[in-house]
Amino acid sequence: MTKLEWIKSELFAGETANAATSRLNTPITVDNPEKQTSIPAPIDLVEIRSLVTDKEAFDVLESRTWDRIIDAIKIGDFAAIQSHVKALYAGNLISLATVNKLTTAMAKTIPDPNWQSSIQTTPAHAAGFDDVMVHEVQEAIDGI
Repeated sequence: MTKLEWIKSELFAGETANAATSRLNTPITVDNPEKQTSIPAPIDLVEIRSLVTDKEAFDVLESRTWDRIIDAIKIGDFAAIQSHVKALYAGNLISLATVNKLTTAMAKTIPDPNWQSSIQTTPAHAAGFDDVMVHEVQEAIDGI
């Protein structure tokens, strides 16, 4: 359907071009057409600590890698965190079992908290068109 055909289908009987243009460009609330996605869950340091032995925790806290992990957590750099966990394993600071537990914990996701179930858009934008111009509505009226 072309934009002109859509405008014609949206016109009310006796509606002026200015009124129709305003109505078709005025924001309305609609259901969000995008599905809610998942994002990485925030890392819970209390949970992470519960997954490592006391000896591993001591060794990790004493290493310079711990500061790098904290910095990566602060900025949400999950790739860097995974890399640092592998380095801790390579340095014999944590076991493979702990790596697996940490990997599972850090792979958790949550529904995107910024997603909105409804959004504001104009009828024209919701139909896939840019803003409607008065001359376009007038063309649609004249063509009826």
